Amino acid sequence: MKADFKLYDLVSKIIPGFIIYEILNILYGTYLPEISILPQIALAYFIGFFIDAVSGWLEDLIYFRSWNGKPSDNLLNGDGMKYIKFHEDIKATKELNKITGNENSTNDELFEVAERIALSESESRIHDLAASYSFARSILTTFLIIVIILLISVVRICSTYNNAVFYISLSVCLILAFGTWYRAKERAYYYVKEVLMNFLTIMEKVKEVETGKD
Repeated sequence: MKADFKLYDLVSKIIPGFIIYEILNILYGTYLPEISILPQIALAYFIGFFIDAVSGWLEDLIYFRSWNGKPSDNLLNGDGMKYIKFHEDIKATKELNKITGNENSTNDELFEVAERIALSESESRIHDLAASYSFARSILTTFLIIVIILLISVVRICSTYNNAVFYISLSVCLILAFGTWYRAKERAYYYVKEVLMNFLTIMEKVKEVETGKD
């Protein structure tokens, strides 16, 4: 999913990166050198950049599968989330097949066409929704990484603090991970729906212009 570089690019990397940095600092601060705030921000951005890359890799590998398929596939097939439906899937598919010139095009190919056309309108909400989805996905990955860190550090946590601290921390992170999992799924569906709706709107405008010329 695409998005322009804006302030969110900076924020969506620094915040997840800073969360991971602070978790590592709490658990392994005695082994980490003390650094000032600017190097911390730079390091957080680097960690966040890594998290964003991992998020993109996990998207196809885990996230889409846990969401019962790609949101683009589901909406083009007439499915969706309980409160997020796209009722013009047949119309959109027909229009996209006309553009591709191939009725056997995959949903991935069709959505790529719709996305390219929809993103041509700079005033649409698509860019903001893409940013919202990207951030939610990064936060989801962040909490999954924290869960892994906690599991790896279980002996250290229990010896430094106590067992209750470990189980409470793990439980909170798992709850937050589930919340961000649902949030990322919701944001993905909103993004795909907006792309398809915007695509149809653009196609209607094109037809009006062509009708006016005739």
